[in-house]
Amino acid sequence: MDTARLVRDLRAEKIRIERAIAALEALSSDSTGRQATRTAGANKPVRRKMSPAARKRISMMMKKRWAARRKAAAKSAPKQARGRRMSAAKKELAKQRWAQRNRKSAPPPKATPARHMSAATRKRLSELAKQRWAQRKQALTA
Repeated sequence: MDTARLVRDLRAEKIRIERAIAALEALSSDSTGRQATRTAGANKPVRRKMSPAARKRISMMMKKRWAARRKAAAKSAPKQARGRRMSAAKKELAKQRWAQRNRKSAPPPKATPARHMSAATRKRLSELAKQRWAQRKQALTA
């Protein structure tokens, strides 16, 4: 087998593979020409980092934008008095409603007398429990 011919074939195959890879990468890139954020076989997306200068520039732009919005809102909105103003009658009515809501409207419920079991009932329940335990003990020993 000719070694020179084998090396030449391998180099030609390498060039074909590189061209195929380039074509596939071009298909997976987005409209801006950047590489897709996910690489083949990776489960997590690649996080792109923003430079501190870019972060500062965006921050300043947003501050300007919100300042302009506040300024426009201040011009269009009429000034309102600070706090809520209530007439004396409304204040009195509010106090009455508040007192009525917090007042204990009903007396506490009366305690019900404790129920007692008769001696005969207690004896009957005791005998039934003893029978159940005897059956369980018999089942374990058998």
